[in-house]
Amino acid sequence: MLSIKIREACFEDAVAIARLSAQLGYPANEIDIQKNLKTIEKTKRGNVFVACEGTTVTGWIYLFQQTELSFGEYMEVMGLVIDEQYRNKGIGAQLIDYTITICKNENIKQLILRSRVTRKEAHRFYKNLGFSEIKEQKVFSFQVEKG
Repeated sequence: MLSIKIREACFEDAVAIARLSAQLGYPANEIDIQKNLKTIEKTKRGNVFVACEGTTVTGWIYLFQQTELSFGEYMEVMGLVIDEQYRNKGIGAQLIDYTITICKNENIKQLILRSRVTRKEAHRFYKNLGFSEIKEQKVFSFQVEKG
């Protein structure tokens, strides 16, 4: 397992976060990432953490604390990506362990994540970490235009 440091993301990480987001299939640019980091910071319920080997950002995880009407508070992994060059070196597991520690410290009993049905390798990764698959679903989007 590669030894990494995990820290809260900062605006200077925006280029690396954007590059990794593209690897995940969600192209973004530095300006949008900086804007989104500011918005996430304002909510006080979300955090982005980066994994670094030295000064190189090797991955990131975005967490958001939610409250569900039916079962209360939980933490959701809104995004997790490890640089293609650093995959299968334990970085993703370290980010998940870090997240579990946050949940324990904040007395959050459930950690949820969603993964596209086509990402079979990611599904094996999550199951190997102890996650249980609880449902398969479709996600719909409605594009709201300025009126």
